[in-house]
Amino acid sequence: MQIRSRAYLQVIARLRALRVRLRQSDDATAQEASPLLIYIATVLALLLITLEVDLHSGQLQSLGLLGDPQINPIFMGP
Repeated sequence: MQIRSRAYLQVIARLRALRVRLRQSDDATAQEASPLLIYIATVLALLLITLEVDLHSGQLQSLGLLGDPQINPIFMGP
């Protein structure tokens, strides 16, 4: 029978404790997300997209992915 070092036993003990924590956190992730949190994340994502398009509008126009900045007269009011 081999004699195990103290460091080895400490590593095994910490791994077992980590395994217990991970098992407990699996139950916590099964909970549903708050509707307010989903709404805020969606609004922030749309804001980020808007800012990125605005920042790179010159590059997008040169690629033809963004229309002309002029408004079509058909859509203007009287």
